[in-house]
Amino acid sequence: MQWHTSFSNQNMVKLKPLESDINIAKLLVLSDAYNDISVNANEDIIFELDEPELAIISVNNGKISLQTTQFDDVVCSGCAIALTTFHGKCHITSNTTSTISILLFSGSLWHSILEKQLSKRMLLFNNSSIRLFLSSLPECIAEISDISAISYSFLLSLRNAVLSEQAHYPFVVEAALNIIEEDYAFLEGVQDLAERVEVSVGHLTRLFKQSIGLTPLQCLTQFRIAHSKQLLLDDSLSIAMIANLCGFANANYFAKVFRHEVGMSPSEYLQTKNISNKKAKSSDIYLL
Repeated sequence: MQWHTSFSNQNMVKLKPLESDINIAKLLVLSDAYNDISVNANEDIIFELDEPELAIISVNNGKISLQTTQFDDVVCSGCAIALTTFHGKCHITSNTTSTISILLFSGSLWHSILEKQLSKRMLLFNNSSIRLFLSSLPECIAEISDISAISYSFLLSLRNAVLSEQAHYPFVVEAALNIIEEDYAFLEGVQDLAERVEVSVGHLTRLFKQSIGLTPLQCLTQFRIAHSKQLLLDDSLSIAMIANLCGFANANYFAKVFRHEVGMSPSEYLQTKNISNKKAKSSDIYLL
């Protein structure tokens, strides 16, 4: 892992340096662990993963913005996310003081454990297993074989936990999530979604709340906003075009929802990305 940040080994778990004749790339080892790192408001943590590496970032308190070359989203307290070299440089920021934990695994064996779960390029899950794992680690692990065994056991339990969570999703919720993911730009709303899976809006909402803690509308909005963030980086697209491509009725409504979800207007979001916002100059009416 390559760090580009001012934070210096804050709360780093003590692990024996991995100096051995053993080919580490063919093993699975926990190479770095940081527990309860404090991230101050507007502080940046930036890192890049080398191949083959897997990073797991757990948000213990607060809320962070996590940006990679593949996605830009918010991860809330109680959640964790898995990243690989596919995601490129990772940039973490926090609007308020937050605490996070970072686990870094090296070696190609993690592919055989989490390959299917990471097939969609990112994995978001409950962080309870991360906190339990870190609290159970000994102060210093002496042997590389012990590190490998602990790492394999943890990732295996993590995969089982994720599979268990997914298995508890009712068929209707799975079907609705697939429709949202594939057709969010064309859905006319929750009523349209409920009709497609042949249940009432009330029943669909109850199933969503029970299964994933969000309403269908919240899920649909999250997908639309995530896609809009990518499109905003394209100078050839106007705000009105982006609103239409993401399924919003008009640009004014898109800007209103964007501010509510992201905490800033589309033009302010572009400024944080240090991108010349040519389209904002001709579309200021939509960016209030």
